[in-house]
Amino acid sequence: RVRSMTAIGSSLPMCLETEVLLDAGSLRNDSNIYQSVRLFLRSAGAAMGLEGASSCSELSHLCDHHNARLLRYTCGHTCGCTDPAASPWYKLPNQGCAPTCTARATVQRNQQPCEDVSVNHSSWQKFWLDYPSVLSGHFGSDITRASVWPGINATIQGMLRMGCASLLQSPMDFLTQATWCLGD
Repeated sequence: RVRSMTAIGSSLPMCLETEVLLDAGSLRNDSNIYQSVRLFLRSAGAAMGLEGASSCSELSHLCDHHNARLLRYTCGHTCGCTDPAASPWYKLPNQGCAPTCTARATVQRNQQPCEDVSVNHSSWQKFWLDYPSVLSGHFGSDITRASVWPGINATIQGMLRMGCASLLQSPMDFLTQATWCLGD
């Protein structure tokens, strides 16, 4: 039977890596749960072409791959699902980040002041530099070869150069029509 990542994430109400795989996890000593989650880990590795993976850190370089949903679900901490400053591209249940993991990031984010990040901040740079590959994966074709690429690239370059000030010129994503920022 085939289930969506959203359904899988809802079926196990825990952040697998933090609760089970990490030494400090509250369920680390439950051998049945631990072995089941290790199976998820090995399956995530195999799905990404790395048979026999034994830790999330071994697979960390694959977290931002479009098809790494099971990896993000299993290794939510390593893949940034629990980090409020990590790139938000895949921080969604249907992209593998379990709601219990993103809730941890939300708690941390709500304890921080709401401020624009610097144009040179690594998370801002990563977000915009990853944009072409993320959208190419989403649409199933290379957007850099599309006729609209020059306009999209101009938006990316403006965001990289001007930061949040560029949001005034380009408040919505051209391809998806999503609003970039709903904050002040």
